[in-house]
Amino acid sequence: VRAPGGTSITNGGKVWRQNRRCHWCGTRANRAMCKGHKGVERFTVRIIAGTHHQVGIARKGWNLHHTHRSHPHDKYALLYSHHHGWNRHRGAGRPAFTPRASTWWRGTWDRKHKGQYLKVTVDCKAHTFTVRTERQFLGKMRYPRSWTTVYPAAAGQSNDHVFQIVSAGKGPRNYGCSKIDGGGW
Repeated sequence: VRAPGGTSITNGGKVWRQNRRCHWCGTRANRAMCKGHKGVERFTVRIIAGTHHQVGIARKGWNLHHTHRSHPHDKYALLYSHHHGWNRHRGAGRPAFTPRASTWWRGTWDRKHKGQYLKVTVDCKAHTFTVRTERQFLGKMRYPRSWTTVYPAAAGQSNDHVFQIVSAGKGPRNYGCSKIDGGGW
């Protein structure tokens, strides 16, 4: 399962449409990251539509729902776009260092306020992921050390999201519109 019931995956598996079917739900890619190595992997999610976003990583067994929680046993680790989104609605994710609006973000990155492309870098050895847009740094989160394999994930508080996975892969620069390695959502 890669998308909750009533939502849809279109455009050859690259676009997830929430279709106003669920709040606090999301999707995850079918391509595993950090499997068998301790390098760096990257993916980019394009915001086509949506209000209150969440982006990060998830485990294979995530049920794609309940992203309003922040529990260490949740099977997702996300950064939330609304005010001080590093301290709530993040699943098992925790800030990698003390966040401040002056160093992370002021206001929100709801809709496309801080950019349209969410560029995520996953450091498999450090168990962190960093989120930035084409305009600015948003945050750096830790995920549990027990997670050896993770998947790109995106979700939303609101039910109006359309996300496109634009790129995914290993290496120092795999942002932008490069070919998807191993499929989409």
